[in-house]
Amino acid sequence: MLKQGVTRLYIFWLYIPLRRLAHACRDSSRRLRAALGLRPSRASDGGSILPSLPWKSLCSPSGTTFKELKKVDGNVNVAELAVLNALCRTLKPKSIMEIGTFDGRTTLNLALNSSARVFTLDLPSNAETVFQVTGADEKYVKKQFPGARFSSPPNNSLPCVGRITQLYGDSGSFDFSPWYGKIDLVFLDGAHNYEYVVSDTNIALRLLRPEGGIIVWHDYGVWPDVTKALHELRKKMPWLPLVHIRDTSLVVSIRTTDDNR
Repeated sequence: MLKQGVTRLYIFWLYIPLRRLAHACRDSSRRLRAALGLRPSRASDGGSILPSLPWKSLCSPSGTTFKELKKVDGNVNVAELAVLNALCRTLKPKSIMEIGTFDGRTTLNLALNSSARVFTLDLPSNAETVFQVTGADEKYVKKQFPGARFSSPPNNSLPCVGRITQLYGDSGSFDFSPWYGKIDLVFLDGAHNYEYVVSDTNIALRLLRPEGGIIVWHDYGVWPDVTKALHELRKKMPWLPLVHIRDTSLVVSIRTTDDNR
């Protein structure tokens, strides 16, 4: 417990603020260099910029716990993992659907910080896909097996792992209908090309309970197609609240019955 408390203090009150400072310095440097003509200005992708809020306005770090902090290429970063854990602790979902298991690091932490049944979908390495998987995404598909961080010792003996169900298939063709209207939190971190982001988003909207829930997208501002799709979503569905969480590549939509259309 002491170790988790120290970890929590370090991540939320030292690591994330220092990360924010580094990002602010980087952005200031880019603007200065662009103003001096030392680098080209970055053109907008044509969409509106999402409003942003600090993580503290959406969730509390109280009680958050962490497993498998070591990050590999394809994982959310430590700040994003911390925010996801805090969202779970604060919103207390009873059911979670994750699209994009990868090695199961996020899956494990979602289960650890909630009492939810966690369903996580991943694409088998030899599966056919509805939409073309871009070359940049192929390395994330070609892994030994999804969910290794929760299905292998020592984590596979944790009680929370018993609430994780691994699903297999292509999110573009998988039958999600058994979960329509039954999910409290959907985390979208699957394929990053435009067609999959749009398809996964439409599925997420159908998965949420009628009384509301939360959708979280990863890689906003990192993968161009993710950013484009979310900017277009804001234009097409202005009633749907979309908020970028500062210092992360996470976008959240916390829906209530008033948001339903």
